[in-house]
This record gives sequence, C-alpha cells and structure tokens, in this order.
Amino acid sequence: MNPDRRFEELLTRLIDCGLPAAERDELAALCEGRPDRAAEVREELGFAEMLRQAIEAESSEAAFARRVETHLNRPPQELAPLLSKLLDEEMTEPDFADLEHLCITEPAAAHRLREELAWNDLLDQAASPHRSEEAFVDALVTRMWAETEEDDFLGKLESKIVEMHPAPNHREQAGRFLRWMPYAAAAAAVLAAAATFTLHRGADSDTVASLKQTAGEVRWGQGYAPDGSGRLRPGSYRLESGLVTVRFDSGTELALEAPAEFDVTGAAGANVLKGLAVARVSKAGEAFNLKSRGLNLGETGDTIGVDAREVGATEAVVFNGGAELRVPDFGTKRSLYEFEAVRAEQGRSKLVDIPYNPAPFTQAWAMVSGVQTKTGQVSIEMPGSPMKPTRSSENGRVQVYLENESLVLDQPLEVDPLEPGKITLAQQQHSPTLPRGELRSYLVQLWPQGASKEKMEASLTFSHEVVGVIYSSDRLATTDSLVGAQTGGLPQGGSDHRQRGLDLSGEAGDDEIVLSQDRRTVNVKLHSGGTDQMDQVRILVAVK
Repeated sequence: MNPDRRFEELLTRLIDCGLPAAERDELAALCEGRPDRAAEVREELGFAEMLRQAIEAESSEAAFARRVETHLNRPPQELAPLLSKLLDEEMTEPDFADLEHLCITEPAAAHRLREELAWNDLLDQAASPHRSEEAFVDALVTRMWAETEEDDFLGKLESKIVEMHPAPNHREQAGRFLRWMPYAAAAAAVLAAAATFTLHRGADSDTVASLKQTAGEVRWGQGYAPDGSGRLRPGSYRLESGLVTVRFDSGTELALEAPAEFDVTGAAGANVLKGLAVARVSKAGEAFNLKSRGLNLGETGDTIGVDAREVGATEAVVFNGGAELRVPDFGTKRSLYEFEAVRAEQGRSKLVDIPYNPAPFTQAWAMVSGVQTKTGQVSIEMPGSPMKPTRSSENGRVQVYLENESLVLDQPLEVDPLEPGKITLAQQQHSPTLPRGELRSYLVQLWPQGASKEKMEASLTFSHEVVGVIYSSDRLATTDSLVGAQTGGLPQGGSDHRQRGLDLSGEAGDDEIVLSQDRRTVNVKLHSGGTDQMDQVRILVAVK
C-alpha cells in the first residue's frame, strides 16, 4: 500500500478507536525520517484530547466553540514568556504544548530551555538554608564542567514539574512512539523533547550539512557527533579535539577548533556555544544566520570569526565584508566592518570595541582559506596581515596570502604560461588569456634570505581549479591594483617591481613551478635570490 495512504489510515484509526501494539509500531516506523508526519500525529492527538476533555467536562456548546476557535487561531508563541511562566509555575496545558513544539522545531530553543532549567535548579539549591556558600560554589563549578550526558538535572526537574502538573490517571502511554505525545503528562513531554533534541540530534530531522575537511586528531563527544557518513542534522555537537570544516547545504563553510560546542540550526544557521570558529559565507546561497551565546551576528557577510572560549564573553571579528551584530535581550544593534572586532559580555547591553587581532584564528582560518592541503614550510597568512617578513617567514617559510576573495574580471586578463604536468620555462612565449568571470587571487612568496641560494620546496592544493598564474615581474606589478594587493612592505629599490617574480631560465639553481594535471595543485621550488630578488607568484583560482 502507498505509505502516505497507510499513514492516513493508521492515524484515523488511532484517533477513532486506538491501535494495537503492532500497528502503533508500524505508525512509528512511518513517522521516522518524516517530521511532517510526526507533527501531524501530534496535532491530531492534541486536538482529540481537547475534544475529549470538553466532553468530559460537560461544557456548553458556546464554551466548547470558543475553545475550538482559540485552539485554531492561537498565534505562534515566543520562547521568553513561556520560560518565564514555566519558572513561575504558571504554565497551562496549551503553554506546555507550545513549549514542546518550540523545542522540537528549534534546537536553539531546546538548548535555551535546558540552560534556564539548569540555572534555576542551581539557584534553588543556593537558596536552601542547609547549604553553605562554599558548597554551592563547588557545585556550580562542577556543574559548569560536567559531562552533559552524566548530568541528571533533567530527570530531577522532570519529577519536580510533574509534581506541579500531575497527569490524570486515565491517560496512558501508547507505545514507544506515542510516549511523548500531548495526551501524556505535559511536563514530561516537554522535558523529554528537550532532552532528545538538545542532547542529541532528532532522528526525524533531515541532514543539512556535512564534514568537508578535518585536521589533527579529530574526536567528538559521545552522542554529539555527525553520522557515519559525515552528515549533520539540526542539533548539538561537541568537538573535543582537532579541527573541522562543516559545509552547510546553503554553501557556507564553518571551521571550528576544539574544544568547541555548537548547534546546527538549519541549512543556513549555526550557534557557537564554545570555542573558536570562522564562518565563510557563500554569496551564491541563502544568507547565513550565525549566533553565539546571546550575540546574533545576523545574516552575516563574507568571513567572520567568533571567539567563545571565555566564559561569559564572546568576541566577533570581521575578516572580510561586514556584519550587523545584535544583542536581542537588550535591543542593541551595531554594524561591523572589515578588520573590526567587538566584545560582548553576558548581561551587558554594550558592545565594546577591541583591537583587530586575528592571531587566535590562524588554524581555523587556514581551514576555510581555500587551500585544502599544504606541504613544506608554508604559512597561511591571516587577512589584514601586512606584506612584510614575519618571524616565520624570516625563518625561511613560504607565505600564502588570500589577496582577493572575489575578483571579478570585467575584461580579459593575460597571465603567464603554465601547462599542466610540465615544468615551466621562461622561453615559453605563449601567454594565455583569462576570460571575464569571478576568480580568487592568492599570492605566494619567499622573502630574501641573504645572498645564499638555499632551496625551498612547497606544494599547495586548492579547493577549486587553478585557471592562471602570474610570476613575471612586470605582470605582478601591473596586476597589483587589480587584485587590491598590499605593496607597502615590498623591497624598495631603483626598479622595485623588477625585484619580484620567479627566475625560470631553466638553469641549475633557478626556480621551478609545476601545475598538476587536475589543475588543483601547484608545486614550487624556490631559490632565495638574495636581497635583490623576492620569489613571488600570483595564483588565480576559479570560484565555482
């Protein structure tokens, strides 16, 4: 039988006369992986329960009609007033139904509910006349660092709320799928839903993101990891070690450095709860909504970093583009632009300007820089870094700068010869021309290391195809303004631009550059040309 038809048949019989255990299991199986079906069952059972209560109460036709109209026209509820009523013990059955719906459909709401209940529980303990201040502080520290799956406060509070709102005796659980339906105890249903959708991903939710790249020894918290295929559903995740890049189905990439905790809120949204993260937003996809502990970065711009390592404070840094920051609890709003940073402290409405310091994001930035792998002594420089020798480059490291995230050519551009799979020599005369289009520009360079001809080899594999390279001194100079390159730190001399580029004469001890057959990997062998020569090559990569 058609699954949709069978689902409707079983649901109708469930409402009319109930189902035996085998058919309840069949209905549960039909709802697995289909949140829409689960929502329909929940809605129908809730409405049926309302009808049953109205009949048992022998209410008048007018009162019953008003109740039905209220149910059908009830507007969507906000989380904040529901939390307030819950903590003040003023919840009604419709309120519990609304809270359950929010926790199931919005993972961030479930997380907020869990946090509020935890703090309320701790405050109740603090108010106890039999508990000393020292004991309370010790418990608070322990709770803050406890493993979530070992923390039993949900069970304790479930019992407490069920006492506040006891379930009528005639309500019975109806199988493993129907345990959390509205006709069960309302408080238990909300807590069960919060636990299921906050501590783990909902099994009925579709995946919305995938692991794109990992580095180091990656280890996830038990029960807080992507599935076996590397896909992620809406819900909570905990990265205990290593670095990962999560690619959302909307096209945005989010790099995270452990220890980190985060919520996936959808195909175009995430909430960073702990750790370091860098989001690189896709312009082609839908706007990405990035949040972090009460700080809403709105539908953020191109590339932005979040530092949520410190308890009670979050820092946001814009590397490229811009973002509109908001603190919803206080109504604070602030625009943030390239190379600007702010700090938001919990409980304070003001966003405080702080110096632009990209250093903490070095490893996370490398994960979204577009360079998939690198070998040799290579340093991926942070956005805004001055083009001058750093401590690492003074030690002979090859520096890689992402000069331009989105270089749009409005006219053809002539580049230097580079044939895949072959060593390029200066005597190759043919210079290819790139058509109009959108590119990404990288600059690879080795600073002069005295008069020696010491060799340095490096290999870079990019996430997109390399469509052109520029290594001749003249073309490097003429394309600086096109890509928006910083040239203030370049060596000075009588003919400054002649000191840049590669020496590809083919003689022993000269530079070499090779492009792989798949046009993804560039291998360079650089020989320091002394103080009068800086090895440098501009690499142009297709954006799509």
